Amino acid sequence: MRRRASSSRRFISFIVLWAVVLSLVASASAKPKPKPAPAPKPATTAPEPDDASAKKAEAKERFEKAMGLFEKKIWDAALAEFLASRAAYATRGNTQNAAICLRNLNRFDEALDMFEALLQQFGSGLSQPDRELVDKEIRSLRELVGTIEIRSKVDGAQVAIDGRERGTTPVVPLRIAAGTHSVRVFKQGFSQFEERVDVAGGQTRVVEPTLEPLSQSGRLSITEDGGKEADVVVDNVVVGKTPWQGLVSVGEHVVLLRGEGNLGTQPALATVNINQVTPMVLALEPLEASLRVEAAPTGATIVVDGVSVGSGVWDGRLRKGPHKIEVAQRGFLPQERKVELAAGAAQKVAIQLERDPNSPLWKTEKPARIFVEVAPSFPIALALGGELQDSCTGRCSPSFPLGVGGRVHGGYETPSGLGIGLDVGYLLLQQDLSGRDATLRPVGKPAVVANANDALTFRGLLVGGAAHLHRGEKLTYLFRLGLGAFVASASDTRSGDLAGAPLEQRRTQADLVYLYAAPEARIGYRLGARFEISAGVEAMFMVGTSQPRWDANKSVVAGAQGLALYDPLTLFGGTVFLLNPGLAARFDF
Repeated sequence: MRRRASSSRRFISFIVLWAVVLSLVASASAKPKPKPAPAPKPATTAPEPDDASAKKAEAKERFEKAMGLFEKKIWDAALAEFLASRAAYATRGNTQNAAICLRNLNRFDEALDMFEALLQQFGSGLSQPDRELVDKEIRSLRELVGTIEIRSKVDGAQVAIDGRERGTTPVVPLRIAAGTHSVRVFKQGFSQFEERVDVAGGQTRVVEPTLEPLSQSGRLSITEDGGKEADVVVDNVVVGKTPWQGLVSVGEHVVLLRGEGNLGTQPALATVNINQVTPMVLALEPLEASLRVEAAPTGATIVVDGVSVGSGVWDGRLRKGPHKIEVAQRGFLPQERKVELAAGAAQKVAIQLERDPNSPLWKTEKPARIFVEVAPSFPIALALGGELQDSCTGRCSPSFPLGVGGRVHGGYETPSGLGIGLDVGYLLLQQDLSGRDATLRPVGKPAVVANANDALTFRGLLVGGAAHLHRGEKLTYLFRLGLGAFVASASDTRSGDLAGAPLEQRRTQADLVYLYAAPEARIGYRLGARFEISAGVEAMFMVGTSQPRWDANKSVVAGAQGLALYDPLTLFGGTVFLLNPGLAARFDF
C-alpha cells in the first residue's frame, strides 16, 4: 500500500510539471511575430569611393610628381608637391623628402621641425642606419637654428615672422633659422610693432614689443564678394575671417584673403583715413601658383604687381601668368624681375641689391678712420745716371738696376676718402758695370786705360708725408702723392786689371740726400670691415742735393806703373727715376 501511494504522488507531480511547460509554450506562441526587414532597394547610383583610398591615391600622385622635381634639384617646386602629398596622406617618404627640400632651401627651422615629425610619426619603422642619419641631420640643424622669444605685455596679439603666422601672445619661444628676420606683432586697436632681429645659431633673442593704443585710427571693413568665409590677412598678419571690420592705424595697409585649398586673393592696397571706414570687397579666385621672394639686404622693400607686400621675405599665392617683382632700398640700386608662373608651380626668386655708389648714404655712414699700411716693393731704376754709367760704352756691360724696399704708411682718412699721413721706409738698389774702360793716372806718368768692374749700391732711409684719395667698398682704388727725402749711402766696390795684371779691389762710399716726389696708384680688395690688401705701382722722381763721386785719394798699385789714381767720376746722376711696384696690407682702426 505504501508503495502504491508513492507511485501515485510521482505521477501527479509529473502531470503538474507538464502542465506548466505547456502553459509557457502557449503564452510564447501567443506573442506577435516580428516583421521581416524590408529588402534593400536596388542602388540607382554607384557608391562613392572610399575617402581614405582617394587621399592615398592623391598622395601617391603628388609624390611621384615631386620625385621628378627632386631628382632635378628644383627644391622649391618639389617641396610644394611633397607638402601637398603629406597633407593628403602622411608617409615616411613624403615627410623625409620635404625635410630634405627645406634643408636645401636654407629654411632650417622648418627642416628641423619636419625631421622631428619624421621621428615622431615614423621613427619605429626606421632602420638603425636611417635613424642615425636622421639624428645626425637634426644635430646639424640645431646648430643653424636660433630662437625668438616674444615677451608682450598685451595678450591676444598676432605674431608673424617673415610674413609667416607663428601664433598669438603669450606664445612659446619660436624656432627660427639663423639670420636676419622681420618680427611683426599686431592687435586690433593697437599700433603695429615691427622689428628686424639678427639671430645666430643656438642663440635666443628676446623681443619685447611695444603695443600702444591707437590715438589716431580708422576702420577697415573687408567682405568677400560671394559671401564666402575666408581668412583676412592685413600687413602679413591674420586678423580674422570675412566679413571683418576692425580698427587699424591711419595710412596704407596690404590686404588679402585666404580661402580653402588654393582659393585666395592677390595682395591689394587699402588706404585708411582717420575716423573713417574704408570698405573693401574682395573676390576669392583660384590662385594656382605660389611665389617666394627673398631680398637682400633683408630690409629691402618687396613690391609684387605694384603692391608693396613687405620687406626681406614674402611668400604667397598668385594667379598663373606673368608677374612683376620690384625690390628697392635706400642706398641701393633698385631691381626689377618679371616672372611667368605656371599652374601648380612653386617658384623662388632671390634678389641681391647692389650698393649705389652715388648714394649720399655711404658717404655719410662711412666713418673717419686711422690706418696703418705695410707695403713691400721691388724697385726698378730705369737709369741711375752719373759719369760712371756714361763711361760704360763699347765692351762694357751694365746690369739692370734692381732692388728691394718697403714702407709703412700711417695716417688719418676722412669719410669722403681723403687722407693724409706719414711714411717711413727703406730702399736698396744695386747695379754692376762689367768691362768698363777706366782711366788710371800713375803718379808722375802718363794716364793709362785699365779694365774695371764696378759694383754700385744705393741704399738708405725714406722719410716723408703723403696725401691720398681712397674710394670703393669691396673693390677699392687709391691715388696717393708722396713727398719726402731719401737719406742715402752710395758706394762703389771696384776691381779690375791692367794689361792682364789684376788690380787690387778698392771701395768708396759717400753719404747724401735726395728729395723725392712719388705719385702712386693702387687697386685693393677689402677683407671685412677693417682689413684690406692691394697691389699697385709708384713712380718715384728723385733729385739729389749733391752727387757722390769716386774718392780721388783711393790709390791702387798698377804693376810697373806704380801707384795710380782713378778719375773722380760721379757714381750716380743728379736725378734718378724709379718704378716701384709692390703689394700692401692695410688695417683700419
